[in-house]
Amino acid sequence: MKSVPMPNTSDISLTATLLATLIGGCRPAPTAVRETLFLEEDGVAVEMIYEQPVSMPRVVAVVLPGGFSPDTLPATGDRLLRQDVGLVQIHVELPGGSGDPTTEGVMDYYGADSRRAVAAALRFAASDIAVEGTTLRERLGVENPLPLILLGRSNGGNLAVGTLADPEVTLPPVDGLVLWETPSGPQFLLLEVRDPERGTCAFSEEDDGGLVCEMNLENLVDSVPPFLDRDGDGVPTEDEPVFEGLLLEEGRLHSPSLLRGLSTDPGRMEVDAAMDWFSFRDASRNASEAVVRHPDMGVIVLGGQEDHAQLLLDSPHVFGLAEAFYDAGAWTRLLPDAVYSGLAWEHAAGEGVSLDNPGTLVPSPYWLTGILSAAVLELGDRAAQGYWEADLKTSLRDSG
Repeated sequence: MKSVPMPNTSDISLTATLLATLIGGCRPAPTAVRETLFLEEDGVAVEMIYEQPVSMPRVVAVVLPGGFSPDTLPATGDRLLRQDVGLVQIHVELPGGSGDPTTEGVMDYYGADSRRAVAAALRFAASDIAVEGTTLRERLGVENPLPLILLGRSNGGNLAVGTLADPEVTLPPVDGLVLWETPSGPQFLLLEVRDPERGTCAFSEEDDGGLVCEMNLENLVDSVPPFLDRDGDGVPTEDEPVFEGLLLEEGRLHSPSLLRGLSTDPGRMEVDAAMDWFSFRDASRNASEAVVRHPDMGVIVLGGQEDHAQLLLDSPHVFGLAEAFYDAGAWTRLLPDAVYSGLAWEHAAGEGVSLDNPGTLVPSPYWLTGILSAAVLELGDRAAQGYWEADLKTSLRDSG
């Protein structure tokens, strides 16, 4: 791996001018278009956001929310990508939302119904589904297929990878996958990994090949909810981790690794049930199958040095997920290429990222919309031109 100096925030150019040099030239002022559409056959609501006309190459991105949120339409705030660089955004409302129109069903914590909704949005994005007789390409006035990128923000990355790996859904070819600070591994999703109790993180055969971190649980109090009694006084204090888990109809869910350290309780899910629940909700376990089903897909894994949810500085969930895709044979990089992101450094494409070989993450705070857009554009341009050489000297937008 090439030597990459540690950056400082003065090196960052993720501002409103990101990619400005890629746009250039004189063109008529485009008009922003936002349409909320209902995919009748699948019962799924989506929002389509784009500018018209746009002279630069188009890239279509299906954008998934974080948390366990239906992400009710219309999309707002940092859920949005840039609208001025040729991006076409498809935001999907997952079951349980309250938009108008709304996706059918109830919130299933990114389960099978959510994966079917994502699959429908991807088929619409690929122009395999028409709304009122009109496909996405017909709405845009383009004839040729457009690069299709799937973007998962935070826990949406687990949903994205689970959908790509799910044999029960019908998907078009997906050209690229962008994952931002995805809590891969049940311990990360449920905020169970804490310092200083954390030990080595690795992929565990006991957990179907998923990412697991060793945890020193000698001070674990087996209560509801369990907690780490660091000071030995028998009650949780402000600086002692309390593992709330996730309260479901089937019982309170914890990671399988934590459940193995707890007694059986009728109010808790058992280890086998937890393993099954996470089977398509853990990106670290599903990365390999996602690559098998989409072998030509490029992957960019993103993260900041201060993760938006994890109380850890070295982000093993980010590097571990990058390792899972790299080892599965996908073209994988950490952060977009510098010519797209405007960053003064990058981790070289084609060089392995792993738990033992981490790269440099983005210092916080940073412009989330900008770096997500840069990653989507890079993968879209690479897919459109079939160019997967390691590092770029200039944006493929300039030569496309």
